[in-house]
Amino acid sequence: LAASPGARADFPVQSRVTAPEGEAGPFHLALDHFQNVTLAHEEDGKVIVETRVRGSIDRYALGPGAEPSLAFDATSTFVAYAVRSPLPGGGEERRIYLAARRAGEWTTPRKLSSGDGEDGSPSLQLSRYQEPVIAWRKVLPGGASRIWFRRPAFPAVDVGRGESPTLVLDAAGRAHIFFLRDGDILQAREESSTRPAFFAPAAKVTETPFVDESAPRAVFDGSQIHLAYSRRGTV
Repeated sequence: LAASPGARADFPVQSRVTAPEGEAGPFHLALDHFQNVTLAHEEDGKVIVETRVRGSIDRYALGPGAEPSLAFDATSTFVAYAVRSPLPGGGEERRIYLAARRAGEWTTPRKLSSGDGEDGSPSLQLSRYQEPVIAWRKVLPGGASRIWFRRPAFPAVDVGRGESPTLVLDAAGRAHIFFLRDGDILQAREESSTRPAFFAPAAKVTETPFVDESAPRAVFDGSQIHLAYSRRGTV
């Protein structure tokens, strides 16, 4: 983790987050509701959440998991992540779980996804009612990759073929999911705020035959969506 003292692009202060001999994986860096730096990352097969407040570090191990995604409201930290666990009849499954810290205490993680296939790459947002809204990738037994989406109190829906989703909610509360399909970026959008979890057919954002885009990243600033990706080494 590196820090810059000002607006200049220099980062003289760096600190190691994971152990030198440990194995680190994907991470998500974000600011909580009070602008404290929060980092969720994989370390030796576990999801670790660190919050840095005025020089002190609050570190918590959620348990086995991968690919964490963070979201915050005024009182809570939410983490969605993928967990591999054994099945009663043998074998394993990989599902999306959600944990939350409220008033300093972590809740018992609850499972958000189900069905056939291996779930991963969660992208988490909070609705205007501070409820978790999530998109993720499901790899089916035959190898096909699909994008799935779920709101609280609604069943999960299959958005279409794709991978590497990123989710944003607009000012009306509608979900926009950007994802990769055959090297291009597509956008799937809820048709209206009065029909949650009902998506219009996904439309291409990029169309570059024989050239692949990277996994997209998107944010909403209150008035418009900003989308970033790379192509041929250029962002």
